[in-house]
Amino acid sequence: MKTKLRHAYTRLPSLLKEGLLFFTLVSFVLLVNLPVFSFNMHYPEQPLIYAANQNIHSFWDLLQVYLHPKMFHVSILFYRPSGHFLMYQLLQPFFGWHNTQAFIFVNLCFLALTCYVLLKLYELLFPNFKIGGYVAIAVYLMHPALMLSRLIVLHFEFAYVFFTTLSLYCFVLFCQRGLRNFYLLAAALSCYAFAVTFKEPALFLGPVFMAYLAFSLYKQQGFSTFLHQLFQDKKNREILLLLMIVTLSLGLYLSLQWPTLHHPLRHALQLPVIIEAFKRLFITTWGLKAHFFAPPVWRNVVFPGVTRFSLGILAAFTLLTTLLVYFNAKLRDYFNLNYKQSLAFLYLACVIFLVLPVCWGWGLPWHLSLSLLFLSLLMGFSTEYLCRRLIGSKVLANLLCFFIAFTLGLTAIAVNQMNIQYITREQGFPLAVGRNAILNPPDLQGQLNAESVLVVEDSRIHDAYLLGASIYPYYFSFKLNSPNLDATAAEYSIAKKTMFIQQQPVYNGTLFRWAYLMPTLHEEVYPFRVEHLEEVPDLILYNWLQHADNIFCLGYDAKAQWQDRSALFRKNLQLEQARRHFTVHHYEALPTTALTGSLLGKMTLPFPEPQLCQHACDQQTQCLGFTYIYLEKAHNSVNECLFYSSVADSDKTFCAACSAYVKIKPSLRAQRGNP
Repeated sequence: MKTKLRHAYTRLPSLLKEGLLFFTLVSFVLLVNLPVFSFNMHYPEQPLIYAANQNIHSFWDLLQVYLHPKMFHVSILFYRPSGHFLMYQLLQPFFGWHNTQAFIFVNLCFLALTCYVLLKLYELLFPNFKIGGYVAIAVYLMHPALMLSRLIVLHFEFAYVFFTTLSLYCFVLFCQRGLRNFYLLAAALSCYAFAVTFKEPALFLGPVFMAYLAFSLYKQQGFSTFLHQLFQDKKNREILLLLMIVTLSLGLYLSLQWPTLHHPLRHALQLPVIIEAFKRLFITTWGLKAHFFAPPVWRNVVFPGVTRFSLGILAAFTLLTTLLVYFNAKLRDYFNLNYKQSLAFLYLACVIFLVLPVCWGWGLPWHLSLSLLFLSLLMGFSTEYLCRRLIGSKVLANLLCFFIAFTLGLTAIAVNQMNIQYITREQGFPLAVGRNAILNPPDLQGQLNAESVLVVEDSRIHDAYLLGASIYPYYFSFKLNSPNLDATAAEYSIAKKTMFIQQQPVYNGTLFRWAYLMPTLHEEVYPFRVEHLEEVPDLILYNWLQHADNIFCLGYDAKAQWQDRSALFRKNLQLEQARRHFTVHHYEALPTTALTGSLLGKMTLPFPEPQLCQHACDQQTQCLGFTYIYLEKAHNSVNECLFYSSVADSDKTFCAACSAYVKIKPSLRAQRGNP
């Protein structure tokens, strides 16, 4: 007992030291990202996260999300259960759904944790070197490519970076301790699997593990001898086999979101697309060109002059150090073998973690997250190595290196400010509209219920995506000609059905579902002005008239503030109905029922939406009802309506693929309490 107490007492100063280090890192990360907190960006896809999480009511529901991978939505073609569900389930009870700054704080805390583990990993890779780790942290903190990762929450980008880094740290420690500590290996693989559920690029940590294992076993023997020793040892073979099995299993797990075990919106890798993606990522790494991505503008990043200059100097340092370590015999010492192995490993890790982003074909800045991590380590070591070589005093060299790291880290403030200014200048109005919808919506909650329809007047922006990643009603086309989505319309239709949040013919608005915390709200975003309803198509107007007694309208003004436009909207809606001579009836729906009687006509529908049949029936006075049939068989589908001029209560039969709709006369509707 006394021995345990003595051991705990001797460890206390070390724990306090590590705690102080982590607190300092958190404070510095938060300091340089104060502009991010002030901006408080509300990303258009964030409402989808709220809507999806409303399907989670128990631990079992959450487990089903993990066990049944599905692509998230047409705007989020990925499967990330930990980032999209688990984190929100853990944090939302404490923060609420609207406290986005608190979520940003958590994301940046993961960044600070990444920085802490990065320091420890640096010390393992480069024994007797330490201060260069702070330079690596500074590079990672300030790099403009990670701007969006700092600005938004969504799937907690830095959580997957942290668990990837922690996993690699455990594995490196496992290798350096002679492959004997099973718990370190188990921790590495557990963090690896968890990181993959946050974001797909972590999958390539498996090949990185294999690369480090090979480097750690290399002892300057001949290549053939090395390969023989690598595979002759039973333990080496077992570890390599285990790593391959885990990697392939996680890859298969991710592919389960695709019904055919290959991406339904992507046919094959195309060399021109891969080359273009690599070119974009290379340009973004060094800030060689700006603004080459199409909107939204936050795909582009701004490089301040000091950042571009710093990265250029650090690149020169890295190249020079590599040459000195590998080719200058006069500067070698007994540590150089470790330097060579670590440098080679970091270069290889940079390339391995580029494979998936390059094959995606986008080449977006934040896809560099993991490659930049290892590039930062290379730059950190190179800076410290050169300072040690050029300055005789180790203390002075460390002070200079730390000063470089501190100064470089502070430039993150300028990077954040310049990028936020650029985003605000180019697309600040839509972002302000979205933010005000959440933080200051019109007071309607007391009037809305589960049957209410909320029409969102998109009068200026004319982009449903920017208003909560919404989709305009009856909008079924998709941009399939982008370099990374080469599917046909039919293939896209199949893929769409497998998504967690499925696109519907109407009511694909999400912004005010999140604002009012009403997941079942019938929200519809449409580009129109209340004062000019004559420009609204018949079908859209008919849908609104169907709900005229429980419909509301919200619109934003030139100052990005939202107003209740319901009174004027309802008035103009009635005037437009009279002008168009619209007849609007309500219908009694009878599931699994088919009508029989005098057949008036038939209509084949372009997509499954019985309201199209209601509209057609209402324009024919002799139409008393219709049977809606929707049936899918293999590669064929039936999607049509049969209209009837006479319907009797006895003229109804059971039909599993049918729904009957019978007109309700106005007098009968009034008797039922719906004046």
